[in-house]
Amino acid sequence: WPLLVHSVENAKMAGFNEICLVMGRGDKETVDIKDVSVIEQKAKRGTADAFSVAFKSLPPKYSDVLLFYVDIPLIKHQTLKRLVSIHSKSNADITVLTMDVLNPKGYGRIVRDDRGEITEIKEDDLLTAEERGIREINVGVYVFKRSQFLGKSLSYIKPQGKRKEKYLTEIVPFYRR
Repeated sequence: WPLLVHSVENAKMAGFNEICLVMGRGDKETVDIKDVSVIEQKAKRGTADAFSVAFKSLPPKYSDVLLFYVDIPLIKHQTLKRLVSIHSKSNADITVLTMDVLNPKGYGRIVRDDRGEITEIKEDDLLTAEERGIREINVGVYVFKRSQFLGKSLSYIKPQGKRKEKYLTEIVPFYRR
């Protein structure tokens, strides 16, 4: 579990004191990290399902929620802290961290409109031939304003792709509309 431990330490160094992990069935018992709550995702049905499980159990005192995947070991705690600060100052409903890479194969791509605004994030296995040329990728770090809209949007996401998962990236079009 080195990536998991690293991610928790990163969040702590960024100043986040209350950390919640979403773990698959059976994994919960193998994790013993101090000062971290663990929520079980009964069936591994994708990132949107995992976030939905966590969202339902979060105490109402939180106005914003930072979510990040544990498989991004090069993310710095300063980046997490700065993203939350930008999100708060802009009063955004959702803030997404992206980056440009030379070889984006395997990553979800950021699709933008003519004004440069994000219209959607498409998973690699759902891209058209033209979209495969997009180099801006989804890093897997989000900040959400906690709202009823967020909860409803998570419930509307449908399974898709080869593995029939509920992709968290599918939430962007709900916010766009």
